[in-house]
Amino acid sequence: MNKRILFTAGFILTATVAIVAYSAVTTQTLVGTGADGGGDDEGPWLNASNITADDGVPSTSTIDGAGEDSNFLHGTMGGNQFTIPAGTIDGIEFEYEVKADDTDVTEKAIYLIIGGSRVGSNKSTNTAYTTGYVVRNRGGVADTWGLTPSVAQVNATNFGVAVQCFDDGGGRGDKASIDYMKITVTYTPSGGSATNQVRMIL
Repeated sequence: MNKRILFTAGFILTATVAIVAYSAVTTQTLVGTGADGGGDDEGPWLNASNITADDGVPSTSTIDGAGEDSNFLHGTMGGNQFTIPAGTIDGIEFEYEVKADDTDVTEKAIYLIIGGSRVGSNKSTNTAYTTGYVVRNRGGVADTWGLTPSVAQVNATNFGVAVQCFDDGGGRGDKASIDYMKITVTYTPSGGSATNQVRMIL
């Protein structure tokens, strides 16, 4: 009697499947323009354009007495505007280097500037400035300042940050100095892809 033996072979099929991936991207730049943003004129900002360079040459505000506020100092993107592609803004971080000639000078208000107007949550911590330069950071990679800014708004030349300080005591004529302003934006692009191998035994 003839016997037949049947062998069943196993084959491995490897398939590559495209998976949509969303990776956050961070971009940072100095502001491109500086300007006095107005206030009660008890402490206008002089040489406001100096905040566009990290060079130790500051914009200054001499506050006209205890209990008075400086004007706002506006740092906007101007010719340094962001070129973020289509996507979602995840967070905005603001960095500035500041000092004062007296620790009576205190951070009072920090707002985003969108469309040329001050908006969003006040990110000031109301902490006193030191007599030597210190870099301060406000906001963060997942902080949109109580807003949902669009990519178009962030890419605009009039996007930026406004800073105001005040003199909470001491004598007349305390001075604040801001060397530079820098903005970091974290965003997620609309598309992206990664590959994942799916192995199937047949």
